Amino acid sequence: MVLDANTLQEKLIEAWKLRSDETSFSASLAPLVAECQSEEEFRILFTNQILAHIDSTTSSNLLQSYFKFHTRSGYIKESLVIERLLLLTPSSSVSIVDDIQIKFLLELLFDTLKTMHITADQASRLGKQINSLAKWLCSALCIYSNEDNTSEANEMLITVSNLFLIFFTNTTYYCLWLMTIKAQKEQNQWRQLQEQLAQIGQKMSLGDVTRPDVYEKILSKITRLHLSEDFHQEEIEFNSSIFNPIITMLVINQLHKSSSTLLIIVRFYEQVSTTSNPSLIYLRLLQASFGGYIASVSTNNSEYEQRWSAYIFFQLPRLLASCFESQLEHVKQAMENFLLHNEYLLNRMDELCVENVLEQIFRSTLNYLTNEIREKNQTILNQLLFYIQKLRGPFVQQIQQYYLNQQQTHSYSYQILQSQRTLEQSLFQILSTNTEENLQILITNLIEYIPLICAVDQYYSFIRLLLTYTQTHYDLALLILCYTTSITNDLSEDFGHLDYHYETKSSSNIIYIWLKKYWLSRHVGHALFSSSLDSIDLLSTLNNGLSSDISSVDKNEFLNEIKIGNTEIISKKYLDVEYLTKTIDLLGELPSLSLEETKQIVSELITYLTQISYGSLVHVLLWLIANYQIANDNERVWIQNTIHTMGTLTDSNSTTYTLFDAIKRQLWSDFIDNPLIPYYTLIPSFSPSSIANNYTPSSPQTPTTLILGLFDIYVTNEFLNCEQSRALYICLKYVPIDLIITRLFTNINTSNGIYETRRAISFLLGLILFRRRSSTRSLLQQSLPYLINIKSNEFMLEPNVYHMCLLLNILLILEFHSSNNQLDDLFHVKSWKKCNQSNDSMMLDTIDDQIDEILPKYEDDSVTNAYHEFLDWSSKELFLSDNVRPVNYFLGWLQTVLWMFSRTAKSLKPFIKPKLVAQLSEYISLQFPIEKVLSILDLSNDLELEYASMAITRDYTHLDMIDIRSTSTLIQNQYIIDNEINAMNPVTITKNIYTIPRNL
Repeated sequence: MVLDANTLQEKLIEAWKLRSDETSFSASLAPLVAECQSEEEFRILFTNQILAHIDSTTSSNLLQSYFKFHTRSGYIKESLVIERLLLLTPSSSVSIVDDIQIKFLLELLFDTLKTMHITADQASRLGKQINSLAKWLCSALCIYSNEDNTSEANEMLITVSNLFLIFFTNTTYYCLWLMTIKAQKEQNQWRQLQEQLAQIGQKMSLGDVTRPDVYEKILSKITRLHLSEDFHQEEIEFNSSIFNPIITMLVINQLHKSSSTLLIIVRFYEQVSTTSNPSLIYLRLLQASFGGYIASVSTNNSEYEQRWSAYIFFQLPRLLASCFESQLEHVKQAMENFLLHNEYLLNRMDELCVENVLEQIFRSTLNYLTNEIREKNQTILNQLLFYIQKLRGPFVQQIQQYYLNQQQTHSYSYQILQSQRTLEQSLFQILSTNTEENLQILITNLIEYIPLICAVDQYYSFIRLLLTYTQTHYDLALLILCYTTSITNDLSEDFGHLDYHYETKSSSNIIYIWLKKYWLSRHVGHALFSSSLDSIDLLSTLNNGLSSDISSVDKNEFLNEIKIGNTEIISKKYLDVEYLTKTIDLLGELPSLSLEETKQIVSELITYLTQISYGSLVHVLLWLIANYQIANDNERVWIQNTIHTMGTLTDSNSTTYTLFDAIKRQLWSDFIDNPLIPYYTLIPSFSPSSIANNYTPSSPQTPTTLILGLFDIYVTNEFLNCEQSRALYICLKYVPIDLIITRLFTNINTSNGIYETRRAISFLLGLILFRRRSSTRSLLQQSLPYLINIKSNEFMLEPNVYHMCLLLNILLILEFHSSNNQLDDLFHVKSWKKCNQSNDSMMLDTIDDQIDEILPKYEDDSVTNAYHEFLDWSSKELFLSDNVRPVNYFLGWLQTVLWMFSRTAKSLKPFIKPKLVAQLSEYISLQFPIEKVLSILDLSNDLELEYASMAITRDYTHLDMIDIRSTSTLIQNQYIIDNEINAMNPVTITKNIYTIPRNL
């Protein structure tokens, strides 16, 4: 028999008739529960019967006691009671009957909620009902408080307050309530209710009315109801010495990308680190910058000095201006401390530049500040300027007087600075207009212009300008493009995609594609440059914008022209860019260089292009270099001789010849000679440190051993000079990035302390930035999954894990820096172009379309996808073990720090995984309490509410943990195999390679 409402009513009437007296029942409900299909069905039927006969129920104290008794057995459906209660109006002046029913339902709910066990499935719905009921209770408190101080009113106040108090004293109810308020964004509505109750409390305190203690307690608790978006605050201090390796590595190797990287690191410290002295961040930035400049002087390397001078005087002021606008007081304090405690650095700088360097940098910084900021803080800024002049003025005057009296030749640093200041005055005009005069100025001072262009963040504007020059000055523009991108150490993937507007068949478009497809990809392929980059098909010579379907007749015609060009003077028959596309097609179909015929064709092609299209020789040079990698000894000799002699012109002083010769020497050094030889002396033959793996004096210094030696030097000294930074970059070209990252992380585990580990992670960040996108993918897809399976990892333990989280956050936010729309202005360095344009009113209308910053955009989402894959994989794989492992803490802090930084960088929100947060709350609840879960999750969708409910109720039965035996792993060539011999009791194979099976 299935129990229905009518049957239940009959049973209850029967039970009433069988009562032994007027105070008790002899009948049990257990047989009735057994007749239902489920306990839930009985609860619904039982509660509906109470509510349907509530009039008769409230008329009998015995019935009320009877039903209240059964609430403690879980027979009341709380949601139905709440729904009925919300329909009643708490006002005794309207109906005495309503108040009796309200009191009964409140007491019924009180007994129900006290003993109720909540599951994750119920949590979200219950949270919404608690929130609605809490509003109803607030209105009831207001109404009953305004009544006369009678026993009935006090009794109703006590009943309402007792139920209300449960929501504050029971952690689960309180968190579900707060979760609902945050999810439904009802904070303002609850603040209004708080004000209403506060006013009632004030009236009562002024009068002689006394109210029950529980009522006073409720008024106090409601005024302290947590209505903030954030329920939890983390206090983490990140050591700011990270600037020591990063600045030198970037300035020497990638100056055109250093400003955005450094500003994002600074913003991270500003928004996440809770250091007791925030000015220390900017002090470390100044010390690392000035110290790197001083160290570059001793190298006697003009390239290093030019880069450092451009950074100090043209990039650092824009960085400081960006920091001044958000943290003026802290930056001011840092500059004052720098003046007081770094006298040697300042004396040396002033001596080299024969001026008050800090004053000049500060004045440049003021030029980039907005008028509003300057006017608002004029007094503070003037005081700081006066302070700098007073402290540094006497020494600077002494130096200037010395040079005036002795008539000494100024230092090379002084000459570089004056030259760069002169060039800066013409740089805006050069970048703005495409004229012969500007091109000539650029060519004359190209070597000096490149570091300046990089320092003022106009590198990509300069690339776009050179692409437009290819239409009128093909040879020259193409060679300058190759030379510039070689100097700046650009790679195809990290170069990005310029948002240009050229026609498909225009020379600018074709050169741009060639630049990405061949020149910038020269380090990542074999003879055909067929390395599999994410977004470029290097195997195909068709449909790539470089060539169209060329018939065999056209190719034979081109071969004939090459042969004729070697015997007589010919005129141009095609456009310059067409010679390039024809050269690509011809070389792409040539047979092996072991054939004399092939060598003859290549020699004739070189002679022909030297006369007719000199710039196209670069592709032939690339083709020869690529074939050198797979050639035999005889072929290599021929390739070397050909490269030595190719491109020779009668005018050896011409710009095109000079540029081509420089490009040729660079490629020769990278691919034919041993580029590591100049750096062998940087590393001692024997390293006593515990960090790097020691190698004997007789062992060859491979790129790996050189990197390990540099790693050892930095961990010991916490500093790399210019030569060491360049050596690190050169070595990294010849080592698989995933292997060296894994090797260095493995070596970290042998460190002697937390300081060495922190330094090692800072070193790794600088190394990854050289090839940021590919290195980040390797870190997330290969190195970390492998290392996570090692039982103990130093970098996963506190406080080292903080610096690991910094590394991953910086790499992720740099990926979003490629689009202006994805990061706020807070993350963009002050524009040099806008400042200089505003200073020259004559140029306001010269370039309307180039005022905005030109930033590269990446053609794929491979890096952000790698982050998602890593976090999702972690959620699936890492929590299957019952033991708390170091990786649990690592992922917990990674999600925490991502959340902290995402409050400023909104683009990081998608990387906060609700499921992972819920799992962390289960496994490391001490570090992931409920209030932290409520802070981290936005609760903006049902999925987040579901996972937050799991954390609140501690009910993880629906967490969807994937069965270990059907799960693949990111570790290469590792498979899960069932034990066929012992099929009844299979061995559980865990992902931890050091875990001992229980039934071993």
